[in-house]
Amino acid sequence: MDPKRKKIYIILIVVCLLLSAGVLYWSNSGSSTPPHLSGPSSPTNAVPGSAGYSSISSNSPQASGSVETGFKAPAVFPATDKFNTEVLDTDSFKKLKSFNPVSAAGQLGRPNPFNNY
Repeated sequence: MDPKRKKIYIILIVVCLLLSAGVLYWSNSGSSTPPHLSGPSSPTNAVPGSAGYSSISSNSPQASGSVETGFKAPAVFPATDKFNTEVLDTDSFKKLKSFNPVSAAGQLGRPNPFNNY
C-alpha cells in the first residue's frame, strides 16, 4: 500500500476514535441528578368538585369499542376488503394510454463495459 495513503487511513481512524471518545465523554459528563424544579415539594391531588379540579373526560376521545366486542376501524379504512371494479369502467380510466414495451433488439451497448474508453 502506498505510504501516503496508509498515513491518511491512520489519520482518519484516529480522528474517528477521538470523536467517539469525545462524544462518550460529553454525554457522560453531565450531572447525574435532575435539575431542581420550582413548585410544590410534593404533588397535590385535586378532589372532584373542588376549585382546582377540572374534568378532562368530556374533551378526551372515547374508545370505539371494548376488548370483548372488538374495536371499529377508523373512518380512513374502507368498510370492506373488496376491490371496487367500478373504477375500471370510468371515462378517466379509459383515457389512460396502454403500456407499450420498449424494444431493445440490436442495442447491446459496448462489447466490454469494463474497459476504459
